[in-house]
Amino acid sequence: MENAHITADKISKLKGYKLKFDKPFFNEFVVECPGDAKKVKQALLKKGMLAGVTFAGSPNDLLICVTETKSEKDIDAFVSALGDVK
Repeated sequence: MENAHITADKISKLKGYKLKFDKPFFNEFVVECPGDAKKVKQALLKKGMLAGVTFAGSPNDLLICVTETKSEKDIDAFVSALGDVK
């Protein structure tokens, strides 16, 4: 749970990204991307990262899950890759 909250906080500070809901969550959360979430997923897949699944609520929404298996380095690399998506 801690890693998910750390990741969500870091993503919410990226330009154009925001958390879709302000409700409590465990290890899954929805991020509103600055553009088409499928394109974000494709861009991260090219970097060897699974970005989550598109969320049924909107084509710009991405459902992300982060567990204890991810290190701080993994989280920072993921957030950085999201920030690089144009």
